[in-house]
Amino acid sequence: GLRAVTDFDYELQMAQLNLQASGVETMLMATAPAYSFLSSSIVKELAHYGGDVSSMIPANVNTAIKLRVGGK
Repeated sequence: GLRAVTDFDYELQMAQLNLQASGVETMLMATAPAYSFLSSSIVKELAHYGGDVSSMIPANVNTAIKLRVGGK
């Protein structure tokens, strides 16, 4: 979902391009406020420094991240 105005700006441009190029319509949805601060970069950085990201991502993704950062 869209987290911030910057997400909207980018996604609107992509939606307009898709509509113009191929007639595909795009539906944009806002994210729930509880998740509006999350991004893959933030989750990866937190995990890299040993933070607990288990409540932010699916269990299988959490397992993969732990393996990738050396089980921190």
